[in-house]
Amino acid sequence: MRARLRIALLSFVVACAPELRLGELPGSASGAGGGSSAAGGDALSGGGGAAGGGTAGAGAAAGGGEGGSGGGGAGGLDCALDSSCLTDDGLVVRYFLDEAATGSAPAQVEDAAAAPMPLALTYGPEMSFAADGAAHRGLSWTAAGADGRASALIDGTKIQSALQGTVAGTIEAVLRIAEVVEGGSRIVHIGMDAEGGRFTLRSETPGQIVLWWNGDFCGGAWDAELPERAVMHGVFDSTVQEPAADRVRLYINGVPARRRNSVGGYCGMHVSVPPLGTTLDFPDGRHLVLGNRELGGRTFSGALYYAALYARALTAAEIERHAAALLHGDDRPAP
Repeated sequence: MRARLRIALLSFVVACAPELRLGELPGSASGAGGGSSAAGGDALSGGGGAAGGGTAGAGAAAGGGEGGSGGGGAGGLDCALDSSCLTDDGLVVRYFLDEAATGSAPAQVEDAAAAPMPLALTYGPEMSFAADGAAHRGLSWTAAGADGRASALIDGTKIQSALQGTVAGTIEAVLRIAEVVEGGSRIVHIGMDAEGGRFTLRSETPGQIVLWWNGDFCGGAWDAELPERAVMHGVFDSTVQEPAADRVRLYINGVPARRRNSVGGYCGMHVSVPPLGTTLDFPDGRHLVLGNRELGGRTFSGALYYAALYARALTAAEIERHAAALLHGDDRPAP
């Protein structure tokens, strides 16, 4: 009797084995080709599959993810190990800000994208390079409202030509923030003089991030307490039909941030959702500035470890994958 039961049980297991999938096993983070991600993935991400070598915790998608090109986990590559998995599709500039671990010796920060556009460093006593553990070098500011910055005029550059007239763009940054100034501490900023920002991530009150577009318009405000190093993505995409508010979005560590219904400060006086099909506009005289505006006086206390601009809206899956990689290491990958 026991022998017959064992044979019957074995036959059952063999018959059912082809139907077993990794994603269906208890405790599995993702299935082959697209289960849910353990790093906060949801229906927006199009699936955080680990097939082809992407890490399930990073929400990496096989072969590049949803709409992604060149950034997935093909060939057994673990995309949570370093920044080598970041996509170059639509990339305009990328600054690893890893020129030094301490001090103020470098004269500029280098652009790792094609046709490099370096940014000149303007030091003050509050700004220097610093390292927050391995693979996390960056620019550090010890005071809000100071003058230190990295910047360059964008007239006639690839930034102006790539972003002018586009209907979508993404700002990618790794940072931590302790204090900000009421007038709006700039994180990644394109603008001139006291302009709010042509395409700018800034913080006007502690625990809040805002995105300004085309100089005088604030696309919204989101909750974002960032005392520890975090990955931030600000997305402008005027092709979104509904809801209209999603034409401007913010992600923290790969997850959509909570939008504030009540917005105060300067953003509150200039809140405006871009109409369908609105294009970004970058007239002459604007600077790309990291951690400040060109006039100075708008630093935050904290650190900026990495910054990049894309001339398209990164997909939710790409954002999730990038966040996982940059959280692990935001310095340039080893050759």
